Amino acid sequence: MLCQPGDTSLFSPQQLASVLGRGQWFKDLHPECSQWLLAQGRFKRLAPGQYLFRRGDGPCGLYGVLDGVMAMTGQHPDGRSAMLAMVSAPDWFGEIALFDGRQRTHDAQAQGPTLLWHLPQGQVRAWLAQHPRHWQDFGLLMGQKLRLLMQWHEDSALQTPLARLARRLWLLAHSHGNLQPGQSLAVELPVSQQQLADMLAMSRQSINGLLQELQSGGVLALGRGKVRLLALDKLSGYLPHS
Repeated sequence: MLCQPGDTSLFSPQQLASVLGRGQWFKDLHPECSQWLLAQGRFKRLAPGQYLFRRGDGPCGLYGVLDGVMAMTGQHPDGRSAMLAMVSAPDWFGEIALFDGRQRTHDAQAQGPTLLWHLPQGQVRAWLAQHPRHWQDFGLLMGQKLRLLMQWHEDSALQTPLARLARRLWLLAHSHGNLQPGQSLAVELPVSQQQLADMLAMSRQSINGLLQELQSGGVLALGRGKVRLLALDKLSGYLPHS
């Protein structure tokens, strides 16, 4: 469901700014840009399992996650699929097609009831044509993800499976709540062992063994389709040191 600009039936303007403002990218934006994003977007609700777009679809704009989780997946012609990333509040996605105007490279699917903040492609590009200095702001969003991608490639080549899993759990935890080491509040991640295996290109059996090791160390507790992180400070001890 796509709502009209200015609709406050789902979030008040203050709530919207509060959720998106938890993200470092949005927090660092020039006020002219952040205020425009808040004023011109529309709410979009997705049902569990609903696709926002599929690989090969045309560019449809920029999205910020307000509630729920979006999975970015790829699919092989033989039917096999792999989850590449999970995007949750207050993160944004869709900026690559904003720059090159080309087709979507992966599928985006809601993992549960999900609420997005949508800025249509043509609307964003028209505004940037009038305010070209803000292209850099969106370039910074893409740059953040490129840095993560390079780190993941390095981890795959140089780090142990346990260190790779620890980093992914760390990133998911901070994406869900922007938490810091030492906080006592537990973080519940709506991610299954199979999804973690897909994201890290490991077998489910390998992921299960690593999670059991972290559970024995008091880092987390396993549940059905979820991982509950109990101690981020302990998890940080398993992170790759660079």
